[in-house]
Amino acid sequence: MVVDKDGSSINGWMNCVFMNYDTGTRWGLYILDQAFRLVDEYPEADGLFLDNLVYRFCDFSRQDGLTALQNRPCSKLTFAYDDILAKLTDEMHSRGKGIMCNGALNIELARFVDSIMGETDPSLLGYLQYLSINKPLVLLDYDISESAMWPCLLAGAFPALNMPKGTGDGHSFKEKEDIFRIYLPLLQPLKGRRWVLSAHPLVLPKQVKGNIFSLADGSYAVTMLPVSGSVRSPEGLKDFDIVLNLDKDICKSLKHAVSLRADDCSTNYLPVTLQDDGLHVRVDWHRTAATVVVSAEKIDTGEWTRFWSGN
Repeated sequence: MVVDKDGSSINGWMNCVFMNYDTGTRWGLYILDQAFRLVDEYPEADGLFLDNLVYRFCDFSRQDGLTALQNRPCSKLTFAYDDILAKLTDEMHSRGKGIMCNGALNIELARFVDSIMGETDPSLLGYLQYLSINKPLVLLDYDISESAMWPCLLAGAFPALNMPKGTGDGHSFKEKEDIFRIYLPLLQPLKGRRWVLSAHPLVLPKQVKGNIFSLADGSYAVTMLPVSGSVRSPEGLKDFDIVLNLDKDICKSLKHAVSLRADDCSTNYLPVTLQDDGLHVRVDWHRTAATVVVSAEKIDTGEWTRFWSGN
């Protein structure tokens, strides 16, 4: 059991206390044994979900040889994660299974997991996105609204539909479902996305903020949101270019573009021109939220837009 500097236990979630999960403890070994037995018992399971990877308490019942607080040796739970996560990850991957976690304290812990979830607060995506540059990111927000979808578009994250009607969170399940139907076509193209890490790969008008992602098939997705209220006016922002500043050979290969817009649940094929400063995509209208997919091949949006038709 984890104890503070006064020798008292540290309370956790609802009638629980914290235990030290270092693999040098009986509890750490017990957790490993339970995890391995769990996937033995349920071989059809895709893997494990770890809740949470964010704790950094100091445990004064043990010493890790690295940590001291107020001149007293102790152990830090952050360091205790390393060994147990390494063993869990090696075992799960050897079985063809994955690990997803709720939160991640830092990039050192994130390297052990295959996907990350942010819980409750959409603003968490602001830092979790940098731990998920090449892995899936999910938002579990109990009060799903349009304002939760926007950070997902910027971070390339996926929202979770949860909390059935009657839970008293302020929105009925039907209201949440309607929001999902509007925004899923904008998010669907981002499956398997990776960040584009070259310098200044995307140029947007000052009234628009967004991000650019590379996709598994060699195409690119640009997500766009308004910076100021002017874009959210009834007129919106009309007839402007977004510029993909990518490798010249990549720009030459990209011939087609299509926008998926949340405002009117519509798609529109956009003109693409190669210029000296990059690949220009002419956007006819933007008001609230949109995803623009740019590809070498003609783009079929049917699989994405079926949500708008209720299928």
